Amino acid sequence: MDEEDLKTEDSKLVRLNDTKEAQKILTSSGPAMLIVYAKWCGHCRALFDTWRELSNKLSKQAKIFVIEESKYKAKDINGFPSMRIVKKGKATNYEGARDVEGFEKALLQLGGRRRTRRFRGRVRKTAHRTLRRHVSLM
Repeated sequence: MDEEDLKTEDSKLVRLNDTKEAQKILTSSGPAMLIVYAKWCGHCRALFDTWRELSNKLSKQAKIFVIEESKYKAKDINGFPSMRIVKKGKATNYEGARDVEGFEKALLQLGGRRRTRRFRGRVRKTAHRTLRRHVSLM
C-alpha cells in the first residue's frame, strides 16, 4: 500500500491536523469516532478502507475522524490504531470487532441506564404492592 491508500477525499472521513482539534472531538457530545493511526502500521493501513466505508455509511448519524500519530501529541496512546468512541460527552476506548458492523453497533447503540432505572422502579412498585397485600399491619 502507498500514500494513495490513506486518502480521505473520496469519503466522509474527516482528517484532523492537530491535537487541539482531536481534544475538541473527545469532549463533544457525539456520536463520533476518533482514530489515531500510524502510516507505517499494517493494521491501520488494512482498516483504512473500512473506516472510509463506515464514514460513508454513517454520514448522517455519526462522524468519523482520523489523525496521524505524528500530529497527535497527547500521551494517551498505547498502540495503533487507537480508536475512541465519543457519546454524550464521554470518550471510551474501542476494543470490539474491527469491521463496519462492529463499529456501527458501537457508535449507534444507546446506553441502557434509562431502561435499568425504569426496570428498578417497576420492581420496587411490585414489591411494595406485594408486601402491602401479604403483610398485615397490626
